[in-house]
Amino acid sequence: MKAIAPIKDLNIVYLQAIVNSLKGRILSVVSTAGHGTCRLDTRDASEVMVPVPPLEMQLAYKDIANQNTRLRIKALEQLKKLDSMSGALQQKAFDGAL
Repeated sequence: MKAIAPIKDLNIVYLQAIVNSLKGRILSVVSTAGHGTCRLDTRDASEVMVPVPPLEMQLAYKDIANQNTRLRIKALEQLKKLDSMSGALQQKAFDGAL
């Protein structure tokens, strides 16, 4: 098991996003241990380069990512309401109440 500890001036929201975007590169350095399990050698993992922009850019990214999350949650809530209203409308139509 490996852990990623952020360095000073590295925002964790940005770090999570960059690690997710580098998933393919990280997985490419995973090897198979002698007993068949996968392993990520520390030396190989340390060779995966992580771009670290200035903190103000990371914070701007975090703000946009948080806004995106809020908008996605709101859209999902609205979709649930729409589904509920659609079901009620269909029920009225089937009952001949329209």
